[in-house]
Amino acid sequence: MKIGIIIPTNGKRPHLFERCVFYIDRQTVKTDAKVFLSGTGTTLKEKYRQGLETLKSEVDLIFFMEDDDYYPANYIEKMLEMYEWADEPQVFGIAETWFYHPEFRAYWYYKNQEHNSCAFSMCIRADAVDKINWNMIDDVIVDAGLWRQLEGQTVELGKPLCIGIKHGRGNCLAGGHVKWFYEEKSKLNKGSEQFAEFSDTWLRDTIGDDADFYDEFGKDRSLV
Repeated sequence: MKIGIIIPTNGKRPHLFERCVFYIDRQTVKTDAKVFLSGTGTTLKEKYRQGLETLKSEVDLIFFMEDDDYYPANYIEKMLEMYEWADEPQVFGIAETWFYHPEFRAYWYYKNQEHNSCAFSMCIRADAVDKINWNMIDDVIVDAGLWRQLEGQTVELGKPLCIGIKHGRGNCLAGGHVKWFYEEKSKLNKGSEQFAEFSDTWLRDTIGDDADFYDEFGKDRSLV
């Protein structure tokens, strides 16, 4: 199976982008094609559309990865195992999303009942790209539109495979970048469909020595 990756970026997070390239290069399953989509004048939807159109004739399965998120060395390997177990649906991903803010040293768990996020563990079968009606997809909330149109399946792991990094640096679109957000979510019960917790050890307990990068990043706001 040939693997492709789409990485949308606005070009304003060079430190994190360099780390993303490192995560891709160290994968135990190597990719056959990569598309980095930069530029601040293009909507997120158009970036994903351009990437899918570019890769659909070159590979069999297309992964969406973010330039500021965390991926272990076996990320693609594990995703492929689960994708094949799920009988290779048109769209696939992990229903549980884990976020971490290195400056606040807090993590946030969220379980999505209907789909998973483009920004988190999503892949699309290349032969399904032509089934997408892009006129029915929002410029920013791309994932929900894709899941409405394609036949998909999610899995639940009960623990993180990849982690969305929140930081509030370099034009961030989604929530979870401000401290009060974690303060409010931490009032929810652990074990519910979403909750947050402040922890000095959670990230290192979860990803080991890879946490060194985020410890440095959280302490130095000049890094972007």
